[in-house]
Amino acid sequence: MHGKLVIRHLLSLLLTLLCFSNSANGTLIYAPGNADTVEGEYRNGHPLGGNTISRYQQIYNAELFKGVQGTLDRVNFRLDGDFEESFDEAKFDLTITLSNTDTYAASTTAMFMPHFGLESTVVYDGEYILTDTEIRSAPNPFNISFDVNDLFYYDGQSNILLDITIRSREGGQFYLDAATSPNFSRIFSNHPNAGSGVNDRYFGLVTQFDFNASQIPEPPIWSLLLLSTFCLRKYNLKLANQ
Repeated sequence: MHGKLVIRHLLSLLLTLLCFSNSANGTLIYAPGNADTVEGEYRNGHPLGGNTISRYQQIYNAELFKGVQGTLDRVNFRLDGDFEESFDEAKFDLTITLSNTDTYAASTTAMFMPHFGLESTVVYDGEYILTDTEIRSAPNPFNISFDVNDLFYYDGQSNILLDITIRSREGGQFYLDAATSPNFSRIFSNHPNAGSGVNDRYFGLVTQFDFNASQIPEPPIWSLLLLSTFCLRKYNLKLANQ
């Protein structure tokens, strides 16, 4: 009787672990943290809205990501809620690079390269076309979206660096939603190959990160087997001592 009860509790524990480890997939993170419902207090043309080629870098502190780790599916921005003008189709040739980094928003400099971590990943490289939705609200939906193909893995502890290089641009001009925050800073230049730019701390684009992620890493099968073996051995030892 007791043996069946122990096995039943053990199976229940293992199923709970498996279900819980997979329950948080598809995590949305906002920068700033309240940006899902609150319009940013500023608007900005860099790097996509203005009619210039450019380089843009934004550092996001780990605090924003709340311990989430995993592969990144999309990086999304939105039009400024007060921008009511329609615009022509905009076409870009650009590269987006992401990196886990030790650089914080409070420690950025005017130099681009020192902000990168030990490894960086090119997640988008090529043409991007943006068409005006002609739908305005405040805040707007995050429909300026870059599918980064799950190429970047966020480790859950570092800060994130986003680097956008625009090699060519043509078409309409617009403004993106922007905000101030102690958890992000930006550096920008009107030259795509620039080594340095304007260091603008605690200001940046309102951003949505769409992770294929979980707050607790999925336990591998071998760890569950070890747990079950330990519990059964402990139970058998208890029986032998009775």
